[in-house]
Amino acid sequence: MPKKTTSKSKSNKKSLMIFLVFLLMVSGAYGIFYYWKEYRNDPVATFNAAINNSLRTPSVNREVVQESQGQLLEQDIEVTFNPTHTARGFTEIVQPAQNTSVKTESITTPAEEYVRYISIDAGEEDGKFSDLIDVWAKTPPSAAEGSLGNLYGEAVLGVVPYANLPGHERKELTNFIRENGVYDYDSDKVQRKIVDGRPVYTYEVTVKPVPYIGMLKKFAEFYGLTQYESLNPGDYEGTQAVTIELKVDAWARHITAINYQDGSRNERVSGYGSFLRPELPQDYISLQELQKRLQEVQE
Repeated sequence: MPKKTTSKSKSNKKSLMIFLVFLLMVSGAYGIFYYWKEYRNDPVATFNAAINNSLRTPSVNREVVQESQGQLLEQDIEVTFNPTHTARGFTEIVQPAQNTSVKTESITTPAEEYVRYISIDAGEEDGKFSDLIDVWAKTPPSAAEGSLGNLYGEAVLGVVPYANLPGHERKELTNFIRENGVYDYDSDKVQRKIVDGRPVYTYEVTVKPVPYIGMLKKFAEFYGLTQYESLNPGDYEGTQAVTIELKVDAWARHITAINYQDGSRNERVSGYGSFLRPELPQDYISLQELQKRLQEVQE
């Protein structure tokens, strides 16, 4: 006769099963903890991932404040890479000594660029510029093929480039960046802080001119930008390196700020993947005509 399974043996099997499930859960939790501690929280891995993510984003927003020679520039640029390559920028230039300020809006693709004045504040002379406000003008094609519109180039080719590159191109570019030390920093000196409930890493980064120019050339190759073919990284040997403070959201692994050490330029970065779609103006004049009208009111 077959032996009957006793209630005790059933209880032992059940206990063993519970223990194995518990052990599996603990192992999984430890694995997740180890991943976060050793990889996700590692400053080098976080930095590399942030650079990689800047090259595979459908869109990005850059807010720039720059001061030079008594002139203040504030610029908000939205650039989208999908489904079309388009940048939209709002720029204000203030000259405190002359008590003047000019606000413009630009919309640009790699080949076309449109601009309009939003406001011209020139003290007592304000009124004479009224006919120039909200008039869109189209700039001439930028040496056409192989070039970028001014705003689009400004949006894409910063100290850290932004794009939505295919995987193989992105891998080639990020490998070049790492192997040539485009961005140099001490991982032991990375500052970690909680900002608005999120971990933010701050890197003091030295941007080396020679490998940086090499990176731009490779980036330009992917974009088909012939205007950068003549760049020779060797010509920048001996050029002073640029030092920046680069902030990264450690959870999203996105660059959130780029501040120049000399205080001349500060930049906030956001809007990753927001799929912006600015429409190109349909009613416009030539830039030459707009410049002619401006010259006429100043005479």
